[in-house]
Amino acid sequence: MTTVTVGILGGGQLARMMVLAGAPMGLRFELFDPAADACGGQLAPLQVAAFEDEAALAAFAERVDVVTFDFENVPARSAQFLADRVPVYPNPDALAVAQDRLSEKTLFRELGIPLPAFADIGSRVKVGDTLLIIEAMKTLNQIPAPRAGTVTQILFEDGQPVEFGEPLMIIE
Repeated sequence: MTTVTVGILGGGQLARMMVLAGAPMGLRFELFDPAADACGGQLAPLQVAAFEDEAALAAFAERVDVVTFDFENVPARSAQFLADRVPVYPNPDALAVAQDRLSEKTLFRELGIPLPAFADIGSRVKVGDTLLIIEAMKTLNQIPAPRAGTVTQILFEDGQPVEFGEPLMIIE
C-alpha cells in the first residue's frame, strides 16, 4: 500500500487537527507556512517560506501527493501554482471566490442559497434595504439604504477599515 502525503498550506490549528486526525489513517503530512513557530510544525515537517515563494512551493509540490489549506486567506495564486503540479482541494477557484465577499455572495445568490441582502453598483434599492454588512468587534451590522435609488459608487474596498459616519456608497 502506498502512503499518501498530504501537503497543507498553513501550519496553524486546523493543520494540526488534520495531522492528528489523519495519522491514524496512515496519512503523512507536510506543512508550508511563513511562520517558523506554526503549531502544526510540532507534529509534521514544516517548510518555512512565504506563500508567494514559487521556488519553495515547487519544492513542496514535489514532496506531496495532494494539497489542501488550513485557512481561507492563503493566497489563491499560491494554491493555483500548486494545482498546476498536484491536485489541490478545495479547488483554488473556490478559494478565490471565498476571498472575495462580493463574488462569494453573488455565487450564493446564483445557487439559491439564502443570505442577507447586499448591493453592488447598479443595484436598485428602496429605503431600508440592506446595502452591506459591516463587521465591528465580531458583530455583523446591517447598513440600510437611507433613500431609494440606484447605487452608483462604492467608496471602500472589502476588508478596508471604515469610520462611523463615513460615506460608504453613493445612491442617486
